Amino acid sequence: MVLVVVILFASCIVYGQTSKSALAIQLDSLKAELNMARNDSLRAALLSQLTMNYARINPDSAIHYGEKAIELAKKIDNKEIAINVLGFIGDVYHSKGNLPKGLEVCLEAIALSEELMDSQETSVSPAYSTLGDIYTDLGNYRQALYFYNKMFELSTSVQNELGYAFRHYGRASVYEKMNMLDSALHELELSKNIFMNPLSMLLTGFQRFIRSIRIGLI
Repeated sequence: MVLVVVILFASCIVYGQTSKSALAIQLDSLKAELNMARNDSLRAALLSQLTMNYARINPDSAIHYGEKAIELAKKIDNKEIAINVLGFIGDVYHSKGNLPKGLEVCLEAIALSEELMDSQETSVSPAYSTLGDIYTDLGNYRQALYFYNKMFELSTSVQNELGYAFRHYGRASVYEKMNMLDSALHELELSKNIFMNPLSMLLTGFQRFIRSIRIGLI
């Protein structure tokens, strides 16, 4: 019951602030920018953003734009965008129940990340998160914890507080299924503290703004 309440609470905070109408306006704006963009780096960044936005509301559209983003990112050798989009697409396949495909694309993201030698490797975080979710669904809790823990090993210079909150929640979910209730409650408390901290949310928004500048959206 506690976990269900936390899921609803987190969902309200993260997604409830963006109405469907506001999201529709944002999608239309991104599509208009994409139609006008001639620079491949900008087009890849816009396709990436469309993928992430559609992942919330239309999995098939997310896959459509995601495949285009990955193809273009690979063409211009922008591994950061390719890795990030692969992670989100993996989550979309997971939500559709296609666990083998979700595993495939997330492992591809990890393979690409191993080719990077700087802080950009942290764009693999969505892939680690999705692999944790997939292995949780498969009942392989040790492997799920491995991937959730890998998320905490990423460079703290580009991690955001919201990411930490979901990582703690992911581990809490696994610990609950393993009947390690004390550990589950501890992780839930850590997650809740971040979700309830307005400063953490402000910092997360600022970090996303900086990342948008870095990949060419602003």
